[in-house]
Amino acid sequence: MNKLSLLNNTPVDLVYKYIDLSDPALNRTDSVRKDFDNNELRYSIRSALKNIPWIRYIYIIMPNERVSFLKSADLISQRIKYIKDNDLLGFDSSSSTTFEYNLWRLKDFGCSEHIIYANDDNFFGNPLKKEDFFYEDAGIVYPYTLYKDKTGSDMRHSIMTKYFIADKFLKKANPNTMYGFYYRVLSAHSITCAALQEKKLTFPKHPLNTLHNAIPLKLSEIKTCYNIVKKYYRYADVCLSSTTNETVQPSFQNLYGFYFVNAKNRKINSSLSYGISSIQRCTAEIGNYDLFCLNTGADGGSSEARRHEIKVMESLFPNPCPYEK
Repeated sequence: MNKLSLLNNTPVDLVYKYIDLSDPALNRTDSVRKDFDNNELRYSIRSALKNIPWIRYIYIIMPNERVSFLKSADLISQRIKYIKDNDLLGFDSSSSTTFEYNLWRLKDFGCSEHIIYANDDNFFGNPLKKEDFFYEDAGIVYPYTLYKDKTGSDMRHSIMTKYFIADKFLKKANPNTMYGFYYRVLSAHSITCAALQEKKLTFPKHPLNTLHNAIPLKLSEIKTCYNIVKKYYRYADVCLSSTTNETVQPSFQNLYGFYFVNAKNRKINSSLSYGISSIQRCTAEIGNYDLFCLNTGADGGSSEARRHEIKVMESLFPNPCPYEK
């Protein structure tokens, strides 16, 4: 079997992490970043079925029993599958980072080794192929990483110094401050330094804007990241089994991309275009990007911004999918 045939025969599933906030049966005492549901998932699924139709299944991980706008589970089961978040983790959690580090557990639910992971506000703007997300090396299908180019300079000392400074500030600061975001990246770098036991590592010069867009992953490699954090991160339990989203944790996506660039000497796919826009300022032009995100951001979810977002999403993806009511 040649490489293209191998890739074509490799199943890829799409995985969403989602909370249907319109569900009256949902009784959550933890905090979530949004207190409204603007039907983004409806349009995200439409965009996926239109532009990446080669995906096998769509898995939706959520605390709800079902998605309100979709048909009953038995009518959509040939393509869309629900997983209760408690069934995946074994406990209730609102930490997106904890969920990302535990996605390897999807293998117990029949999920494929290769996945595309997305939030409900992530969209696929143009027709894409499997090779836009994964490429092959020695017969093994690898995902693209988060970085388009790199430098081999020794930055370990600099990174570790900044990491400990951020760690010191966070002990007495609000984790949602800039130091909190800074810490998420730096801690992922420091964990990689410890795991690879190397003084010289490849550091990204120009990170792609992918952290707010759908990304391809391998379940076995997610498990590798899980094990690395468990072994090398001093707050591993908080990171891997947090029940809330209030604790600053190492960014999974940074660790994943950063570690596998170094450990596997990955080639880089930087051919895709990425966009992100606030829901109030978005226009139909956002659909020109291969992957894009409509983020609540500073809009605060105002009624005007939400109506505007729906208008834009409807203009881009007007055709209902077969699984909608």
